[in-house]
Amino acid sequence: MLSAQLKIGFHFVGGALALVGVVFLYTRISSQAAVINLVIFNATTWSVVVIMSMVYGLSNVILAHAWQKVLQHLGVSVAAPWAIWAYGISQIARYLPGNIFHIAGRQALGAAANLPHWQLAKSAVWELGLIAAAGTMFGLLILPLLTEYVTYATSLTLFIATLVVSLFLLKHLHSQAIMLAFKLHLIFLLISGIIFTCLIELLSEDAAIQVKDWLPLIGTYVVAWLAGLVTPGSPAGIGIRELVLLLLLNGIIGETELVMVVALVRFVTASGDCLFFIASSVYGKRFL
Repeated sequence: MLSAQLKIGFHFVGGALALVGVVFLYTRISSQAAVINLVIFNATTWSVVVIMSMVYGLSNVILAHAWQKVLQHLGVSVAAPWAIWAYGISQIARYLPGNIFHIAGRQALGAAANLPHWQLAKSAVWELGLIAAAGTMFGLLILPLLTEYVTYATSLTLFIATLVVSLFLLKHLHSQAIMLAFKLHLIFLLISGIIFTCLIELLSEDAAIQVKDWLPLIGTYVVAWLAGLVTPGSPAGIGIRELVLLLLLNGIIGETELVMVVALVRFVTASGDCLFFIASSVYGKRFL
């Protein structure tokens, strides 16, 4: 068992990383707000942006539950409220340069709660592997954008078949908990892609996007998100994600609209992360 002084120290480390992350997050939100042309936004537009930010912030709860399932697979049992609190106040540190400080913060908070250090470290590796695998699957949905030989129906069929096989293998080769964690990561990425596509609809001056175009657009965002995730040193994928989106959607969406959407989606995700941090901090006082 950890001494009281050591617990306080771990709590301090986790809290300090969260605080610095908030400062960096504020600078990112401010820079994105400067890019967005606020003149074209009316009350309806702002309402949608606020709702999307809240939805994205709430979707982080899904990631916290996925982490809880990974810990369960590793033999570590934690309450869902604690997992949400620890995940929420540490996740904000991913905006720090280096892209690893949210993991360090979570490790410190877990250690303060007397969780085994090695299992905590392994949970971070499992989490990264699962969400990277889930994100890679969404790459199947963008195949119609890359080649005319793959139809929308074919890409969706490949995605569903890969999903079924993946869930089966994870359950039988690892555990039910790992399969559920993978499923939760898929749901989080799907929600993120839907938010991105809704923002395109919101800013598009052309005809509404057809239903069949939603899947490749969702896949495009998730692939861009994944590129930002796995790029070393990129805080929260800043810069990398936007670059991939511009490359994949150039010529498909108008350049002006695309730049606006890219800036707005970063604003929404950053605002959502901030809301999740605030809610976790307030709700989690009982765990301090």
